[in-house]
This record gives sequence, C-alpha cells and structure tokens, in this order.
Amino acid sequence: MFRAEGPAGPVAVKILAPDAELDPAARARFGREVRALAALAHPGLVPLLDHGVDDELGPYLVLPLLAGANLRAAIAGRRLGPEGAVLLAAPLADAVAALHAAGFVHRDVKPENAIGGPDGRITLIDLGLAWREGMTRHTESGAAVGTIGYMAPEQIEGRAVGAAVDVWALGVMLHEWVVGTRPFHRGRPAEEAAAALVGGAPLLTALDRRVDDELATLVARCLAAEPAARPTARALADALATWAAARTPGGDAERAALLAAPAGYAARVAPAQARRLAAVARAALAAGQPFAALAACDRGLAHVGDDPELLALVAEIEATSAATATATIPAGGAGGPGAGTAAASVASGAPVAEPPDAPSPARAPAARRRRWPWLAAGGVGVIAVAVAVRAADGPPPAPPAVAPSREAAREPELDPAQREGLALARDFVGLIGQAMELEAARPPRERGPQPTTARGWLERAAGEPPADAVPSLRRALALNPSWPAAHRELCRRLVELDDDEADAACARALALAPDDLATVGYHALALARAGAHEQALAALGHVIARDGDPRWRLARARVHERRGDAAAAAADRRDACALGLTSACR
Repeated sequence: MFRAEGPAGPVAVKILAPDAELDPAARARFGREVRALAALAHPGLVPLLDHGVDDELGPYLVLPLLAGANLRAAIAGRRLGPEGAVLLAAPLADAVAALHAAGFVHRDVKPENAIGGPDGRITLIDLGLAWREGMTRHTESGAAVGTIGYMAPEQIEGRAVGAAVDVWALGVMLHEWVVGTRPFHRGRPAEEAAAALVGGAPLLTALDRRVDDELATLVARCLAAEPAARPTARALADALATWAAARTPGGDAERAALLAAPAGYAARVAPAQARRLAAVARAALAAGQPFAALAACDRGLAHVGDDPELLALVAEIEATSAATATATIPAGGAGGPGAGTAAASVASGAPVAEPPDAPSPARAPAARRRRWPWLAAGGVGVIAVAVAVRAADGPPPAPPAVAPSREAAREPELDPAQREGLALARDFVGLIGQAMELEAARPPRERGPQPTTARGWLERAAGEPPADAVPSLRRALALNPSWPAAHRELCRRLVELDDDEADAACARALALAPDDLATVGYHALALARAGAHEQALAALGHVIARDGDPRWRLARARVHERRGDAAAAAADRRDACALGLTSACR
C-alpha cells in the first residue's frame, strides 16, 4: 500500500507485491477485491476510486486515504465494557450487512480490517478474501480461509461458508471488546481453533457484571456452533443499534471520543450509566419486579460501586425481601437447619468471604446478599428433588442432616417454563463426578470451631448442604483464591441452588482447570441454565465423548428438549437407559 497524490488530494494505491505478480491465486484475489469494491456503495465500506494494470507495477487499485488506525491498534486489548463494545460494533455490523446484501461474504472480519477515523466513522477494509456465489474459490477443497481467533467452526474445518461466518467474527469482536480477550483465546493458534470447535464460551454476564442479559444473549447467538442458529448481519446490526440508542447517546461523536481515549472511556460513561440503571431499577420496583430492579442495581454498582442512590435502592429492596422471607419461611420449617442458618447469617449481616474478583462488601454490601432470602425456599425444593434423583440413579445418598421434609419436597404450582427449568435442575443436581461423589459420601461433620485454612473450609463444605456450603467455599477461596478444587465445588453448589452466580463461578473454575471434565460439565449446566443451549450442548458433547457416566447424556437430553429437538433428546435417553441409568428409561 502506497500513499500518492490524486486529483482531489491524497489517496492510497494498493498493488501486488513483486513476488506475487505471477501468482494466479494472488491475481485472482486482487481482481475479486476490485469487483467487490466496484459493486458496493456504503459509508462503512471503502469506495473504489480507480483500478488498472501498470506496465511496471502490475495490477493496482486506488482507494481513499483513510485517517485513523485499525481497531486492533486503537483499542490495544483494553476492556471497553458493553457500551464501548457496542458503539464500535454497531456500524461495523451495518457495513457487513451491506456487504451481504450485495451477495458478498467478507470471510476475514477482524479488528485489523476495520479503520476507526478521528470523526468516529468505522470503515471495513480488505475485501481480498470476499467471495460470492459464482466466483472461483482459488483455494484447495477443504482449505481453511480466514484468521484464527475470528474463524467460525465451519471455516476452521474447511467446509462451505456463508454469511454466518462474518456474524461469528462480529460476535468474537464484541466479546473481545467487552472483556479484553477473545472467547476461545488460548496460548497457541491450534489450541484456540480446537477450543472454538468444542464451543461453550461463557456468557458475557458471567464475565462482566455491567453486561445485561439482552446483549449477552445476542453475542451468544453470534457464537452458536450451527451457522443457522446465528442471526443475520442485518438483524445483528439492527439489534445493536437499538441497544445502543437506549444506553449510549452520541453516535459518531461518542465513537470519536472513545477512539481518542479508549483507556478512560469506561470510567467516563460510568456515572451516566449508574444514573440510567437507577432509573431502570426504580421503574422495575414500581412495577412490582424486584428481581429486575436488583439486576439493574447490580449492573449500576458494577459501573460505580459506591453510588449512593443505587445502594439505597438495594437496601430498600433487601428490606422488603427480608420481610417477605420472614413471612414465608418459618424458623425450623421447610428450609431445614442448613438453609435457616445460611439465611440467618445473611440477614444479620455476618461477614461472608467472597472470591477475590468479586465486589468488595464495602462497595456493594447489599447487592452481594440479595438473592438468599428469595431463593431459600426454591433452593430447598431443588435439593429435595436432587436427593430423590441421586438415590434412584446410584450415587451415594445425601447426608441425613440435610434431608428435607415432606413439605419441602412438595412441588409448588408452576407455569410450563418454570416446570421445564425445575426438571432440568433436577437432573443437573445428580450429575457429579467421582471426586464429588466421594465427598458427598463422607459423613456429616459437626460444626465445631471455625477452620483456619482453605483446606479446612473445603472439607467443612463437603459435609454441608449447598446453602451452607457456599459461604464456606467462599472463605476457602478468600484464603486460596486460585484453588481449582474449591472453584469447581463452588460452581457445582451454585448450580445445585440454581443461583444467578453459577455462570460466573463456573467460568472462573473452567479458566483454572480447562481440561477437567467435571468442571467442563458443570460449566455446561450453568450455560444451559442461562439459556445458552448451543454452547451447553457442545460442552456436554465434549464431556460425553470422554466420560461414560450416563447422567451426562440425560442432562443433554433435557437441553435438547428445551430446544425442541425431540429426536436428539430421545436418542440420548435411549443411550442413557442402555448404560444403566434407570430414570432415563421412563
């Protein structure tokens, strides 16, 4: 690429390198880029000014000289948070949608191929790999074309590709700009490609509390293993534009400010986001939706941890929830001694150790305690079902001290969606590996003096019901923050409780032990609980291929059922039944 003076000012001249002049494939790619540029007209796509063949230099094309830097250099691996990520991705998705509308697939969408100008405009460049139906591919059959890290599974495997590969790449970039790293990043390209084929990227809500469910679900759809499950680029662009309009004002001017100083962008927008989310929380509370109000408060406190309005809102909601819990969970009732102890300790404000990357209690004391009063009764019901399932399928029975009463085991009136979720939770609770079964088989321990070591807290948690085990495990992790066994056990217990924090806990456990099958399985269960069915299925397939425990197959059958794939669910149930899991035969 060379700078030159054109009739209207500076331009960029792109020519073939001398050693590529006689390479037919290189010439074909160059001609393809010329044809693609000539067929397109969109503010997010670089226009073609001129092209031809010079006697000495060979083929060339002339493009506007774009000011600015590519987005890899501009962002430099910084975490932009959800607002900054969408601000950059929305116009890029719109440009990709225009490319698709003209019948082209870019096949190499990545930060290096997007230029951010000082005016805030984002321009997609380098159409050398762009392809549309009817063009000669100029690659060997089965050859992968693209850049590792941004290639969809079908690209990596050398299969036929369509517009969905560009949507996958946009999903990778969104994930990268929110949290600072690609969803399947590994130390070596081959390992990253293998991880992308396995799938199962954690939801963004598990990695950044500022992200809402709407954006996390959209990115998860972009990263679906099956191309047909991904949204179109047009649908993605429209969804991102709508999301940004409600949360990030300013358009090109705001983008220009982000590109000029990306390091401080998240801090600059944090106060405005905290105010916006406080208003969202108040509206949800007025509408009788305390869970939605707490979720908004939690995201706001992730932006500004000591925001007084948000902390006051959390305290107000917590007071209401405590009153509700007192009215609905009598002392010594269905919650059992374990659940009562946990609820009492939270209500009294007793300190509970948090993982090192969790918000400090001083910054958001109520937000970290918000779930227990409301989830205590529901958690006991799930535990009761879990005991019955484990007894039927073979694992050792739960310690007698935590056996729930008949009243706790009685199933409340639920709508179809809630019944489906509870049925999935029932199966999940029974899915534990050999190491965890040994721990569950240990006799219950007396609650003597408090342990003083991480191992002591982990051993204590092994003899406790889930509601009591979680605080013990948090204390173990406060003493030894990088202990994979404690992270895995916390992940499992939170999945058993159907707790909102299961996603984040399992993602941390998987990051510390990516090759541990039990951790991969628990993470899959957390993904399924959060609605990321495609990712959960991919991870469960990985576990099933290496672990013969039929309960993993039953869990996968449940996920297939939730997706509406009755044939796949029936096949998994038949396999689990044939392997000796009696509950799968019914």
